[in-house]
Amino acid sequence: MAETAFVKTKNPLPILFLLFLTGCQGYQVEKGKWSFVQWNEGLGRMVLVVDNADQSSFKPINSNYAKDSKHVYLWNRVIEGADPNTFSYLKYDYAKDKTKVYLGGQELRGADPSTFQVIEHGWSRDKNDIYAGSKPLKVVDMNSFTILHIGLLNWWARDRSAYYISGHGKIDCDYSTMKILGDFYGVDKNRAYYCGIPIEGVDVKTFRGTGDITARDKYRKYRGESVDWIK
Repeated sequence: MAETAFVKTKNPLPILFLLFLTGCQGYQVEKGKWSFVQWNEGLGRMVLVVDNADQSSFKPINSNYAKDSKHVYLWNRVIEGADPNTFSYLKYDYAKDKTKVYLGGQELRGADPSTFQVIEHGWSRDKNDIYAGSKPLKVVDMNSFTILHIGLLNWWARDRSAYYISGHGKIDCDYSTMKILGDFYGVDKNRAYYCGIPIEGVDVKTFRGTGDITARDKYRKYRGESVDWIK
């Protein structure tokens, strides 16, 4: 399997809850008040008034974010604690101000805004750690961290002493024999893993993935981290 450092793509996986929106959206004045307006195919035209916004200083940042002299907004919701004077939108739903980093309007706890960088595929980094979405991976060696596998729902990576999976973090595995078998499964000389969770009783020599969440060895089938209950 070829290894790549932080891979870039023209079509990264969209992040978080913005996925369900369809059609055009953005800020505009409705009946004298700044509002977030969107068209949803199921619900039609939706108007969300930005309550308590300072109308004279209100300014859209992009189609989802705005600010006034006191607050920063995501749609019509105040992003608590965000500083409108230093707030800047980055990309893929990441933003920062002078003291904090935000993902989807929520603070990315522990992230350092002065060194924070958005990578791709839901990964980001600062001087201290790598983050998968909002989860800090607690990477052992930042300099050797390399993405190995980019899947639709999970991403695998490693540094010179540990393996990581985006939804779980660091994996307690045998580093020298660890193999990635797809988005969810991995195996080493001792155990098989589903999303970083050990699967008990596996014959590791014959273990293989058979689907996104299914696998088998020569004795039994597995679903997730358990023996398959579907016969």
